[in-house]
Amino acid sequence: MAKECVKSPLLVSIQWRGNGGKMDIPSKPHPGCPCPRKSTVPHPPSTDKNKWQNPATKATYKIEKILFNKRILGDVKKLSPLYQTSALEGFHSLILRFAPKNVAFSYLVMLCRLYLAAFHFNENSGRSQARTAAGELRFQIKFPKAKRGGHVVSMVKTKYTTEYVSELMDLLFNKVIHDPGTFAAELRAVAVPGFLCSQYERPEKADAIARHVSRFSCPGGVGAAPALGGPTSDCAADVPVTDREEGRIITH
Repeated sequence: MAKECVKSPLLVSIQWRGNGGKMDIPSKPHPGCPCPRKSTVPHPPSTDKNKWQNPATKATYKIEKILFNKRILGDVKKLSPLYQTSALEGFHSLILRFAPKNVAFSYLVMLCRLYLAAFHFNENSGRSQARTAAGELRFQIKFPKAKRGGHVVSMVKTKYTTEYVSELMDLLFNKVIHDPGTFAAELRAVAVPGFLCSQYERPEKADAIARHVSRFSCPGGVGAAPALGGPTSDCAADVPVTDREEGRIITH
């Protein structure tokens, strides 16, 4: 249903609401949508009354309560009409293997690691399902924590390849080593952005310490940090040096 309208999430939500009653309604064309839509449902209506929802039953009320939930309707508007995000999420997970978050990398090193992750993903994203020696498709059973003891069946893909590594090694030994100046010049030409903190004016350390006011500096905790460019609080001068210990203010 989400694929029937590419440009209008609101119309997708309206059709979702219409399908909630009998789960099968005619699909009428509307202006502004480039996708071809038929004037009738793609399959003939069922003659079996058991397959239709009776709007006067308690079961239908419960289904409508779930389908017409505000969060569900908000998610329906965001459904991807063409592509799914599972591949993008898989790429983000792969980036963590090449560039873990608990390690700090410089800009160029991070850029190179992202390139390696892209090479690996592009080479292995379209792997097919593996087969046994007898030619049967391979599956595996998993027990996700969210299933609370239940299992899911997923296919086993063929083993990943690293042919891009051979190509990079061939480039390194056959071209880079013989003429490193060309590649070094291209590397120096990369525009490396500055640190985020370099975008702001750095104050003098002595001035910053003099303007610093903690809520533990005043008896009763009324001290507050002064506004930028405003006067400092008087309570900071009343208490010379303060320390915090078990919620009490101790003066030295």
